[in-house]
Amino acid sequence: MAVCSRCLSVIAEAGARFCPHCGTAQAGSPAVQHIEAGTELDLAWGRILVKDVIGEGGMGVVHRGWLYYNPEGRYSGTPPHPVAVKVLHPLLKGRERARRLFLGEAHALARLSHPNIVHFFALVQANDQLAIAIELV
Repeated sequence: MAVCSRCLSVIAEAGARFCPHCGTAQAGSPAVQHIEAGTELDLAWGRILVKDVIGEGGMGVVHRGWLYYNPEGRYSGTPPHPVAVKVLHPLLKGRERARRLFLGEAHALARLSHPNIVHFFALVQANDQLAIAIELV
């Protein structure tokens, strides 16, 4: 099961190249074992290099990271900038309720746009781990 990087819909077909809901091409990067410092997350339109841990709570672990845009993509020429990568806590990844809450947070952030709310960049799934890339404040 995967999550679409654009519409955040759940894609049931393993290895699907396109989202059946919105038609967006899905990233085909090699499987990431764990999201940790040094991990590179492919977003199709860019990539995130995950750095050190900056916080941890009951729901997840937050890493500092850098977002690099695809040089051939729509945002080419945009300089890389820092992001926060919130990863669902490894102890909760097998709990369906925790996954639903985490996905709900991503859906809510994706729909909101306000100067007082962090900017949402992407929801990433890497080998059954979920991560939300948001503005670092």
